[in-house]
Amino acid sequence: MVRRSARIQYSGAQKKPSSDQIAATATVAKQADEIKKLKTELKECKKELKEKNQKNQLQMFNQKLEDHKKNLTEKMADVMVRIGTKKELEKEKKEVEELKKKCLDMLKKKSNEAIERNGGPFEWQICSVCLERFTEEDQHTPRVLKCGHTFCLGCITKLWKSGDIKCPTCREVMWCMNPATVTKNFMIADVSK
Repeated sequence: MVRRSARIQYSGAQKKPSSDQIAATATVAKQADEIKKLKTELKECKKELKEKNQKNQLQMFNQKLEDHKKNLTEKMADVMVRIGTKKELEKEKKEVEELKKKCLDMLKKKSNEAIERNGGPFEWQICSVCLERFTEEDQHTPRVLKCGHTFCLGCITKLWKSGDIKCPTCREVMWCMNPATVTKNFMIADVSK
């Protein structure tokens, strides 16, 4: 049949299509229209889906930004607290230094008053070896030995023999590499200024 209809068409003779053919053609046309509609709907759905994905990605990005902003705000608040604490510590340190200075000044004043009443420096203000008063001068700075006795650096240097220092008061031997490393007696040094 296919050959025959092809021959008929080729020969130029036209035959009327049958009702089945017309119905089939109409069905095919309807299906083609439906396919076009479905393709259009599919494109629109893909477009909507893409927009929704972009919106979702944008929302996720915004959420990440908000979380990051919150985290940075918390860190900034922590830093501000630390800065505030550091400033407070510096302020308190200055106050302590001022109090220390006032206390030393008062101690010196009382010491000087007591020296005037006594007529001379106290025993603890004088090196018991050279009988010189302790000062901030390098050779007369008070140094405390391991046994607890205090002498000036000049005398300790004279007492030092090949790594050993023998205390002239109690005869206890202390080992040290260099007499200048013997601990300074800051209490006497601060009062003796």
